[in-house]
Amino acid sequence: METYQKGLKAAREHKNMSSDPLTPSWGEPELLGNLAWSNLNRSTPDLVAAERYARSALELVPYWHYVRDILMKQIQAARTLLLSPNMKDLTVARVEPPQSSNIAKDLEKISADWANYWNAKQLDSTVELYAPDAVFLTGQGNRITGRAAIREVFKTALETNTSHLSVRSLVTEESSNLAYDSGEYWQTITPASGGAQVELQGNYLIVFRRQADGKWLIIEHVWTVAPVEAW
Repeated sequence: METYQKGLKAAREHKNMSSDPLTPSWGEPELLGNLAWSNLNRSTPDLVAAERYARSALELVPYWHYVRDILMKQIQAARTLLLSPNMKDLTVARVEPPQSSNIAKDLEKISADWANYWNAKQLDSTVELYAPDAVFLTGQGNRITGRAAIREVFKTALETNTSHLSVRSLVTEESSNLAYDSGEYWQTITPASGGAQVELQGNYLIVFRRQADGKWLIIEHVWTVAPVEAW
């Protein structure tokens, strides 16, 4: 637990030292979640601390399934047990925190690869991440259907702009042959014509379908777009 607390302190100090509004709080939600779990499952549970850390994690990532729907319910169940007149001890059933599955890591890597290919203007590598019948929904609301049509849109964008794009995966879920990755992004666009740079940030949602060979391909890709000043 001491290690988690040191890590949390370091993460917050790094965030406070950074003057870049596009710098995300790497690791802080995860450390808060680990501290919540640790306080719940210590030999003598500290339920006040467990709930405080869990709520702090949810303030940063409100839709974190494990903390919101599992850990908070465990904390509440432990409180109910504590208040029970027939309670003889404070032992709380230990449930190990979920480890990132290989599938989740694969999905996060695909999203990161997409950003890296885009920054390097590797059009073919970017388009190969999509299924033949994929749909791309632009930040302006346009619906682009099919890998060939998506390629033409991306080709025009890469020819007319240079982009520096960073993504941060927040939530991944998988069920059978479908999965999704949801996160946020930061992007600086420099027009090839020499115009002023544009800074954007927003959220993304990518839906994947597992192919017969086990490979995950994008079937739906959605971006939201907002100028940095709007955040």
